[in-house]
Amino acid sequence: MAQGLAEHPTPTQLQILSYLEKGPKRRVLAAFRGVGKSTMCAIYVAWRLCRNFDEKVLILSASSSRAEAMSVWICNLFQSTPWLNHLSPDTLSGRYSRIAFDIGCCKYIEQSHSVRASGVTGQITGSRASIVVADDIETPQSSLTQTQREKLRNVMAELQ
Repeated sequence: MAQGLAEHPTPTQLQILSYLEKGPKRRVLAAFRGVGKSTMCAIYVAWRLCRNFDEKVLILSASSSRAEAMSVWICNLFQSTPWLNHLSPDTLSGRYSRIAFDIGCCKYIEQSHSVRASGVTGQITGSRASIVVADDIETPQSSLTQTQREKLRNVMAELQ
């Protein structure tokens, strides 16, 4: 299987994917550790990009390296899954990195990349996105003090 995924998703993972597809405009996933919430979100992003080549995705995480890891995983999914190969970014275009890339069949090259990864405290002002994936943005380190919690609240308010 591509990316070392199991042959079939678990019933819980199917519920998560259904909720991501059909749920309200703003969705919050809460599930036990190890169920694959981040993986299901990455698969959902790939599905949305497959359906609409002009989708713009912003991936936020507590650290930029965690957000970049999801971005890289999505890229690897495109490259390792034959029926998603057309979404693989053009690595020679100059618009490809771990932080941001355009999918291979993007119709219009715009200021915003197809996928952009950032830490929640990074520079996201001015980023355009039709989908924001906020993956594990609240950690003990990012919400330890009242000031840090207020910063996190302000970032989340900016996403509206």
